Amino acid sequence: MGLFDLFRAKARVTKKVPTKSKTVPLQPRDRPTKKQLDYAKLCGVAVRPGMNRSAVSSAIDAAFKADPKLGFKAAARKKRDDTKHAGQYAERDKLLKKWNQFADGPEYMLAIYEKGKNVVVDVLRVNEADESGKTGVSLFCEAPKLRKDKHLGEHLEFERVVKLNVKKLLYHEPLPRFQDDHDTEIDRYQKAVKRGLGIAKKL
Repeated sequence: MGLFDLFRAKARVTKKVPTKSKTVPLQPRDRPTKKQLDYAKLCGVAVRPGMNRSAVSSAIDAAFKADPKLGFKAAARKKRDDTKHAGQYAERDKLLKKWNQFADGPEYMLAIYEKGKNVVVDVLRVNEADESGKTGVSLFCEAPKLRKDKHLGEHLEFERVVKLNVKKLLYHEPLPRFQDDHDTEIDRYQKAVKRGLGIAKKL
């Protein structure tokens, strides 16, 4: 082994492998509060991962020093957001009232709605409407299953639970009550779904 080879061998042995730096999670008392984060967002201050309360506070202070009018801008932005949210809440409350009245009657509907990448056509019984997130509305429904009974024969039982966000509802129309006449309900269901499939193709 020559001198140059020996040097390269030593270099391979003594070469240090760089270690990755580890991020130490912040303790709960050091994490920025929700109020801090909301205010930073309102002021347009970027909060990077790993920033503690003190760092966020300093970043907000620095933003105010850089722009003395920032307080007025943040207040105006908050007012716009509050007005926007008030409108969204009013729309949500309107939808809640509408669909809870629907649940009281007519209760049943032909529904065309999105489920993942698919479009579903079905008859649903709406039981109630409730809040979904801050401004959304979800319907708690039941879809039918075909059952056999030695006394009733083949009939529909609305027992398959369906939770449906109204934003996913593409089309709906009220239907007369099902389960009042077991002799005709299956035929009525099939005709309703067939008609719904025709409507879905045009949407």
